[in-house]
Amino acid sequence: MTDRIVNVTKTRTIILNYPIEIKENGDLKIIDKVTISRLKAKHLEVVPPSLMGGKGKNINPKEVIPFVGAICGLSKDECGELDFEDLESIIEVLSDFLSGASSQKIGKK
Repeated sequence: MTDRIVNVTKTRTIILNYPIEIKENGDLKIIDKVTISRLKAKHLEVVPPSLMGGKGKNINPKEVIPFVGAICGLSKDECGELDFEDLESIIEVLSDFLSGASSQKIGKK
């Protein structure tokens, strides 16, 4: 899985094993990678509790889909078309992001 993650200063991009194909205004739109943006305060509104504090176990997919959409800039329809293997890769990266964020004190310099 690590060879599918491209490290960038402020974001992480995951190349999808199974690209998403969506009809948009009559045209076929293909999404072959997703970029996970840096976490912002607005994302806290949709963070599933099961992802906070480290590697999420017993993750409820209904809770994680809105968060994946918000942090990756995907619509609900696009998220719905994610292959489960690709979704697992995204969740793994998000879990790492959140475990790092929760281990730091907010507001400390």
